[in-house]
Amino acid sequence: MPDACPEPDERPASGERVILDCRPGAMSLVLRPAWSVAMIVVAAMVCVWILDRLASLAVGDPTLVRDTRTWSSYVAMAALGLVALRLVWVFIDWRCRRFLLTDRRIMRAWGVFSRGQAELPLRNAQDVVIHRTLGERVLGLGSIAVVGASGGGVAWVHAADPDDTFAQIRRAIDQVAGGAIACGGATLGAADAASTPTSVSNVPLRVIGLVGGIGSGKSTIAAEIARQAGGIVIDSDKEAKAALDRPDVRDQLVAWWGRGVVGKDGRINRGQVADIVFRRPEERARLEGLVHPIVRSTRAQAIERARAAGASVAIIDAPLLFEAGVDRECDLVLFVDAPLEARVGRVKATRGWDAAELERREKAQLPLEEKRQRSDDVVVNDGEPGSLPGRVADLLQRIQGRVSRLGSH
Repeated sequence: MPDACPEPDERPASGERVILDCRPGAMSLVLRPAWSVAMIVVAAMVCVWILDRLASLAVGDPTLVRDTRTWSSYVAMAALGLVALRLVWVFIDWRCRRFLLTDRRIMRAWGVFSRGQAELPLRNAQDVVIHRTLGERVLGLGSIAVVGASGGGVAWVHAADPDDTFAQIRRAIDQVAGGAIACGGATLGAADAASTPTSVSNVPLRVIGLVGGIGSGKSTIAAEIARQAGGIVIDSDKEAKAALDRPDVRDQLVAWWGRGVVGKDGRINRGQVADIVFRRPEERARLEGLVHPIVRSTRAQAIERARAAGASVAIIDAPLLFEAGVDRECDLVLFVDAPLEARVGRVKATRGWDAAELERREKAQLPLEEKRQRSDDVVVNDGEPGSLPGRVADLLQRIQGRVSRLGSH
């Protein structure tokens, strides 16, 4: 459905194939003005009620009764007029909004008296995020954001058939990547694929995931495995923290939780965010839905770079490896075992937590015994001086040649 008021640069270029050319869903004509119309109606009803009360108090004065009833009619007509104007404006504005997806770019245009436009080349797209408010779910709408690799992006607000639209956008991005390398459900862009030697797929790199309790020393184990086996460590917690500093992510968190989540330095206050998500599971799920796709994409690129460099292993240190489904990207998952006393001592020294805080944090994760049962092997990190290199060497000997868990999927 073409735009009612297009600009020349909004039209597809010669040779550009149009995949989607539409407006926000028609039901947005109901959703967008709903709040303002409700406020006008409520205000009018309050005014009419007050005038009716005045009329009831002035029973002995026919003139005043007549005047108050006349003013009640005026208020009702004014409310109807304002509602009509609001609906007409929303319709005109809707007619001038445009969503365009081609085989080269995604674009959004808006504006009645002046035009605004945002677009992103698909080759620069990194993530696609879909979010649906209660009102959008009821009316079959959804808001889809395509985020660029260097920040910024394009948002289609109140898109119709959001699941299908999301899928079409995702396919278009993947097609532009042309020959992109898929890894654990995350797709690398064309630039990364182009920089990867054609023999990369023959390099026997194994992806190892680490799980364990908070303070078990997963990062220490990861570094020792990488040292002995010759590989890289991918710190998903570090990548997730870096994602919070992206402008598009910061803006979304402010939209959800207010300016209070931004510190004096202009960066996200991670402590404030942690308090929100640990107290409210639904907010935790929303944050993970925003950050995890970014971390997955970054992780996939790191793995492919390691493969290209001839590394033998890539170790993923992810706090929520099972919870986020990262185990599906791993050939093996190892459980790092450490006594509770050792873990409490570590988090007290490094994070200032006591045992109660450690317990509170771990309640938001899978139980340790479940993590252990779902892992392929166990390595102990009890802090005994000098024992770690030998234990890791034994571990690497045990898992050498072990069949990848990916073969069972």
